[in-house]
Amino acid sequence: MREALLTAMILIACTFNSSTRLCCAEDNTPVDPALGKRVAELLAVGFERGPQQLANAERLYLRLKADAPDDPRIDYAQGLVLWKQLKKKEALEKFQAVTRSEGVMYHAAWKAEIWTCFVSKNDDTGYSRLMEFAKRITSGDESSSHSVDADVRWIGTIMATLGLTCETKERREDWLQAEAKLAEILPEERMEGYLAGKTEIHMKHAELESEIEQAREKVKQQRAAQLERKQARLQRSLDGAKVKREGLKKSAAEAKETFAEKTAEFQKSMDRLEKEYTLVDRRAQVLVSSIALLDQQVAMLRETTRLAGRRVDERRLEFGLTQLLNQRGIYQAECIRSVAAAEQLANTARTLHQAYAAEVDQYEKATGEIVKADVNMDTWTERALKQADDLKKTPVKPVVPKGKIQMVRSFRTYIDLDLNAERDSLLESYGIVTPEGDVE
Repeated sequence: MREALLTAMILIACTFNSSTRLCCAEDNTPVDPALGKRVAELLAVGFERGPQQLANAERLYLRLKADAPDDPRIDYAQGLVLWKQLKKKEALEKFQAVTRSEGVMYHAAWKAEIWTCFVSKNDDTGYSRLMEFAKRITSGDESSSHSVDADVRWIGTIMATLGLTCETKERREDWLQAEAKLAEILPEERMEGYLAGKTEIHMKHAELESEIEQAREKVKQQRAAQLERKQARLQRSLDGAKVKREGLKKSAAEAKETFAEKTAEFQKSMDRLEKEYTLVDRRAQVLVSSIALLDQQVAMLRETTRLAGRRVDERRLEFGLTQLLNQRGIYQAECIRSVAAAEQLANTARTLHQAYAAEVDQYEKATGEIVKADVNMDTWTERALKQADDLKKTPVKPVVPKGKIQMVRSFRTYIDLDLNAERDSLLESYGIVTPEGDVE
C-alpha cells in the first residue's frame, strides 16, 4: 500500500529543475507512459532506503530489463536507486552499462558516470570519460544537437569545480593536463559556453568565501567592542579611585590610625580572596581535565563507529555519543562559570588594591612617611595572564564553523546529483504528465 502511494505521488507531483538534471529530451528516447509507470514503481520502491526495499527494487528492475532490454533509461533508473541506497560502486556499474552500450548516446548516464568517478576521487577514469564525452558531443551527429551548449557548459562547471578542490600537487597536475586536452577537443565556437560554466562555479565559490570572510569580520568587530568596554570600565575605576583619594582630608594622626585599620582590612580581604581563588582555580583545572577525557572518549566512540560500519548498533552508539556530549556540555558550562568566577575575584582584588593605594597616598601626604606595602600585584597580574591562557584552552565555538570551511573544499558543494530531479526528469521522458500539464 505504501509503495503504491509513493508511486502515485511521483506520477502526480513531478517537478523540473533544469540546472541540476542530467536526463533530458535530447536523448531521443521513446515516449511510453505504460512502461514509465513501471519505472515509476521501481523508483518509488528503491528510493525508500533499506535492504528489503533494495531487494524489491532489484526484482522490479530485472523484470523491466527483460521486457525492454534496449531501453537505457531502465539501467539509469536502477543506478539512481543504487545511489539512493548509498551503493556508489554498484550505481557506477549501472551508469557504465549505459555509456558502454551501442546505440543512441544517453547523456544523463554519461554525466552521472563522470560525476560519480570524481566524487569517488577516481580521477583517471573520470578524466578519461570526460574527454570521451567532450569528443562525442562536439563531433558527428551529436554536434548538431541543441543541447551541446548546455553539455559544454556542464563540462566547464566540472573542470572549475575540480580546479577549486584539488588537495594535492598530483591532482593539480592531472587537472592542468585535462585543461590542455579539452582546449584541443572543444571547437573554438564552443569555448564561450565552456568558460561560462567555469565562471558560474567561480562565482559560487566567491560567494562562499565572502560569507566566511564576513563571519570572521563580524567576530573581530564583536571582540574589539568587548575589549573597548573592558578598558572603559577599568578607566572609570581608576578615575573613581583618584577622586576618592583627593577627597580625603585628615590630619596626620587620623591618617595614621585610619591607615592601620585599612591595612588590616585590606590584608584580611586579600587573604579571603586568596582562599576563594585557590578553590575556584582548582575546580577549573579539574573540569578542564574532565573535558579532555570526555573528548578522548567521544573520539574513540566515533572511530569505533567509522571502523565498524553497519556491524554495530547505530542507535546504541548514537545514544552513547549523545550522553558523552551532554556530559561534556555540563562540564564546559561549569568550567566557564569557574573561569568567570576567578576573573571576578581578580577584578575584586584589583579594586581593593586601588582603594588601598589611595589610602597609602593620603597617608604619605598627611605624615610625610613613606609606607611600603607589598600587595603582591605581580601575582594577580600573573594570574590574570593565566586566566587568559585558560580561556584559550577552554573549548569554544570556532570563529567560522568547520563544516562551512570544508563545504567550500567539497566537490559536491558545487555540483551534485539531485536524485529527485533526475527521477522526475526520467519519468517525464516516458510521457508522464507534470504539474504544469506538459508531456514530454
